[in-house]
Amino acid sequence: MDDLMKMIFRPGTLVLAIAIYASTHIFRRVVETARPDLKRQATEMDKAAMYGSKMAMWWNEVVLYAMPVVAGAGFAFWPSMFLFGDLATKDRAMLACGVGWFSGTVYKAIRKALMAKAGLPDTGDSMVPVRPSDRP
Repeated sequence: MDDLMKMIFRPGTLVLAIAIYASTHIFRRVVETARPDLKRQATEMDKAAMYGSKMAMWWNEVVLYAMPVVAGAGFAFWPSMFLFGDLATKDRAMLACGVGWFSGTVYKAIRKALMAKAGLPDTGDSMVPVRPSDRP
């Protein structure tokens, strides 16, 4: 159990989580810029009013949740000693998929800690810059 904790809380795992979060965030922005109809139209409504099409529903309800895990699996094929140590490919895949699953949570925790340390107000959960009119 001690070896597992060392593997999870090493710097490479945190860097992997941030890389997965950033890569899926950028991929999502590119796809939603190219296909604006995939974005959620409204919130807290029935599914028919919330999404413009079946594809938009699949994009928001399935694909967006699977992307970090798939990105983690992709990173597993990069044999980096910093990210994975000397793990075998199948073990790297298991670790990277798990890290991908929790990458959003890890990103938010690191962001909150860094903002608190710097004494800055947290502007939200997004990597998108805040417009000057939206600042407090």
